[in-house]
Amino acid sequence: MGAHLAFLPQQGGGEFSSATIDEPGCVFRERLVGDGAIGGGGWAYGASEEASFASVKALGSAWESAGSRFFAAHQMFPDDYRVMLDNADLEQARAIELLVFARIASHLQRKDQALALARLGLERAAPAARSLRAQMRRFIEIEG
Repeated sequence: MGAHLAFLPQQGGGEFSSATIDEPGCVFRERLVGDGAIGGGGWAYGASEEASFASVKALGSAWESAGSRFFAAHQMFPDDYRVMLDNADLEQARAIELLVFARIASHLQRKDQALALARLGLERAAPAARSLRAQMRRFIEIEG
């Protein structure tokens, strides 16, 4: 499952394109998991027709429970994203997530919050994450 905001670059870099983006390119994405899931995040086809039906039923159940909750959190812009920023667990957020939050805060005209999030992300980014660190520095320079 994936959700993306057009003003954000695609995950992993690159400009957003609604014609070509797929779930791995979405900034907000999750895998469906449930009773039919197998190792690696895939779903079992089943060795028999009965097993296949059971797998499809498990996939449908996972979609109903996780899919509706996932997409409900991304339904209303900008309100859902204000809530996301206000409720973000900054103690657990990874550096890349903090950059995404900073970009959203900037788009929502929350300049002070955007800068604080980017600075926190820069502190957390590993020294080897040169591209990410450069993106954060550039963001801080432009926003600051």
